[in-house]
Amino acid sequence: GWSRCQEPEAAEMQTRSAYRSRERNGPPVSNANLLRARRETDYYSSRSPSSIDFTSRGYTGAVNSSASVHANTNGLRPNYARTFAGKGMINEGSSKRSLAASTSNILDRDSVSAQPSMRVHSNHQERSNRDESADSSRNSPTDGLKSLRLSSRSSSSPRPLDQSDSIRDLQGLWDDSFWQRCKCSIAGLGPRQKTMPRALVGLSNLGNTCFMNSVLQCLVNTAPLSAYFVADEYSGELNRSSKSWQLVDDYASLAKDMWKSRGQSNSSINPSALKMQLSRWARQFSGYEQHDSQELLRFLLDGMQEGLMRPKREPPWPYDDKEFEERSIPEQSRRMWENYLARNNSHITDIFCGQLRSRVVCATCKKESNCYDPFMDLSLPIPKKFQGLSKWRSSGTECRLEDCLKQFADEERLEGHELYYCSRCNKHQVAVKEMKIFRCPLVLVLHLKRFDKRSSSRSKLNAAVRFPTTGLDLSPYMSSDSPDLSGSIFDLYGISNHSGSLDGGHYIAHCRNFDDGLWYCFNDTRVTRVGSAPPVDESAYLLFYCKRA
Repeated sequence: GWSRCQEPEAAEMQTRSAYRSRERNGPPVSNANLLRARRETDYYSSRSPSSIDFTSRGYTGAVNSSASVHANTNGLRPNYARTFAGKGMINEGSSKRSLAASTSNILDRDSVSAQPSMRVHSNHQERSNRDESADSSRNSPTDGLKSLRLSSRSSSSPRPLDQSDSIRDLQGLWDDSFWQRCKCSIAGLGPRQKTMPRALVGLSNLGNTCFMNSVLQCLVNTAPLSAYFVADEYSGELNRSSKSWQLVDDYASLAKDMWKSRGQSNSSINPSALKMQLSRWARQFSGYEQHDSQELLRFLLDGMQEGLMRPKREPPWPYDDKEFEERSIPEQSRRMWENYLARNNSHITDIFCGQLRSRVVCATCKKESNCYDPFMDLSLPIPKKFQGLSKWRSSGTECRLEDCLKQFADEERLEGHELYYCSRCNKHQVAVKEMKIFRCPLVLVLHLKRFDKRSSSRSKLNAAVRFPTTGLDLSPYMSSDSPDLSGSIFDLYGISNHSGSLDGGHYIAHCRNFDDGLWYCFNDTRVTRVGSAPPVDESAYLLFYCKRA
């Protein structure tokens, strides 16, 4: 799972050709099939970055792959990773047996989603050399961070949970009556299987794709999103004229396969088909270099939103309303929100989208200006006084998530090169700016800004941020005119963890299971039960919260 794959040749063959279940003893693959696999994967190899228009999607430009990961938290900055050219994919020393196991049964891209149930496979080649290490790793809930190698176990049947296991009531976390009122019902998942929990399946690392696996596990454990795909409700809203409809279809197939599993079967799924569609949608994810999990989350949600876009309408309110600033704050917010939904309405928006209010006050004439922007996640700065703390301190000096939210919402003085142009004074003036949450999303994604883009040492902020697992109250960081003040309590259900640095690191995920309410660690192909609470340490990078009923 580190940034350099231990077996690059095997990973290259696996990611390019394994789109159906592999037969243990299959015939050698013909050269024609290998060439076809290369053409399928190198979809963008003949297109220059300048020929692809990312600006229409709101992305701000391209930088090199090593520096773009955390270049900007407010906009997406794709890094155009080199596309693997496919040279040396098979060497002469490869045996026919390993060649057949790695490259047989290549599936055409147009039929990838036709056989979703064929993706689950067991890791037969790794079974012989990991029994002892895997047994010892299951005893500690924090081994997902300490063990930085791929490992999983194969068993013939799922292991049901003991009746003595601590099963927590999830009615308050995923209350179907609440989500039905929000038009995001979770009834499609069916009744909870407390003794045989579902979605406890790993994902194969295709070569530095642990960042993708971590995000996918958190999304699959988002109950209203998975219910939408598992119940096949998405098919009625799938926009096949969109460039990303195949991305949506492959994600739906993957989610269905993962929710078919029962208990800890120690099986894994190969997400190669989704990886290919993601590479076509966002070119910088072509190839097998390590990327940022937040960057992938934004691109993936953006692609899914476009593929599920409901029919667009004309904005009901004019953008050049001369009386806009004279209207009440709730009325301003409502008009801008309705204008946004007229052009960007989808099930992804229903779940993940919120609204920010940016307020700027001129220091000279006191004129107030308001701007309203949608968001899918919030990037929170870590206060400078806590950036050097890599371990827990006393209660008076430890960094809390509330400290990061407070700094995000604190007032900022605009002066020097950041002067604000006041329309009343008709010139640039010193001003005060503050950012507040106005509309809370149903699922809140918080991104901790751990990478310093201004540092020449490419350092990572390993400050330990203590975050609540239940009862996160957003009301202190919301606008006083917000209609969501009474419903601003959130509970944690997913974490994307990153250990290491920009030069080399590993992603894992911790998620709270929908069925039994326990936390599990997802380390690529390996799934380990953690218990009733997740680890709270300096590796937390993305936090997934859902609104409390």
